[in-house]
Amino acid sequence: MDPHKTGLTLGYLFAGIHAVWAVLVWGGWAQDFMDFVSRLHFVTTPSRLAPFDLGTAILLVVVAGLIGYCVGAAYAVIRDKVKES
Repeated sequence: MDPHKTGLTLGYLFAGIHAVWAVLVWGGWAQDFMDFVSRLHFVTTPSRLAPFDLGTAILLVVVAGLIGYCVGAAYAVIRDKVKES
């Protein structure tokens, strides 16, 4: 596996999921979604979402993408090492 390609793939996935979340927050649908998912897991949450902030949303997507890249690249390296042995 190519660590760079695997990292990019997972990075895009992580960033994309978090971009969708940021859009849900921006559109005002995130609280209802979060409450619905919590109820599915038998959890009641007294937490409320903060108002949308573009800078925070961009930071969320970038950090999630970087973490996804690192996790994907590390997975590829570890998988290749394990497969060799």
